[in-house]
Amino acid sequence: MNSSNVLEMIHRIVREYGIRGFLFHDDNFFLDLAWAHSVLEGIVQSDLDLSLGKLFIRADTLYKMDNDFLRLLVRAGVKRLVMGVESGSQRINNLLKKHLTLEQVTEANRKLISYPIKPAYMFMMGIPTETPEEVAQSIHFADQLIKENPKATRRSIFICPILELNFLRLPFSMASGSLKRFRSGRNLITIKSLRSLPGFCPRQKDL
Repeated sequence: MNSSNVLEMIHRIVREYGIRGFLFHDDNFFLDLAWAHSVLEGIVQSDLDLSLGKLFIRADTLYKMDNDFLRLLVRAGVKRLVMGVESGSQRINNLLKKHLTLEQVTEANRKLISYPIKPAYMFMMGIPTETPEEVAQSIHFADQLIKENPKATRRSIFICPILELNFLRLPFSMASGSLKRFRSGRNLITIKSLRSLPGFCPRQKDL
């Protein structure tokens, strides 16, 4: 959808319903930065006084943004930027083919310190081959992001179900409440240790 159509839809909603608060639940909003810039600039030029509760963005995209683009986000009414970090372990992110470095996340977080935009970070835990030490790295990394930028939040922690993971082609199975060790002998995270993590809800414990 081109930017003019998006802006027309926003105008119609504001005009017919008086709504001025929006959530763009679109993982690809910033995939085309020129398109995103056009939408945000159109919102500013329309003087609609909107509040954009959250936008999803990759941390490396934010890392590359200049101050003019960041100021445009503020003027357009962006309140929160949600980013998927996935893991505080670079090995796990490489395994997931995230194409993102922890240094880029750290620098993106620092960029927002001087702007009234709250960064929110999402993490995944329970990835096959992930060790308890790597889970601890994720928790520590999230804490560091919040320490450096007090506006930051750890938006969600998703416990990845240890189920159909054929895309990794890993020879594992579940037995006696924990994962069998791989032939390599790595110290794998177990279901029991996952259950002890803060925020692990009862439904997740039954997986």
